[in-house]
Amino acid sequence: MSSVTPLQNDAQVTAFVKEHPFAVVDFWGHHCPPCEALKPVLANMAVLMPGVKFGKACVTDVPRSKRQYNVTRVPTLVFFVHSEPTDVQLGADVSGLLSKLATLYNEVYDTQAMGPG
Repeated sequence: MSSVTPLQNDAQVTAFVKEHPFAVVDFWGHHCPPCEALKPVLANMAVLMPGVKFGKACVTDVPRSKRQYNVTRVPTLVFFVHSEPTDVQLGADVSGLLSKLATLYNEVYDTQAMGPG
């Protein structure tokens, strides 16, 4: 069963996005009700979409990653394809999250299925 991976420092964020072809990192903060509301959604998505790896990083623990990905508020979800940030979602918009995931998932896996050239 897939789950959301806790990322406790900048090195773990970097390694996580490099290790997984399709990853989503949830940058969250303490005392953030929208962040709490996203937890079960991301946990369910991790199970339903095994081709996507989900990580969560508290912004106070990852200052370099916070700057690198321009995280200015929480929650911020950054979508990565082959280690490159491809999209960002600000806030706990579940329908927006599902839409972005579906679009990127189809792009990533349709491209891989078609192969080169």
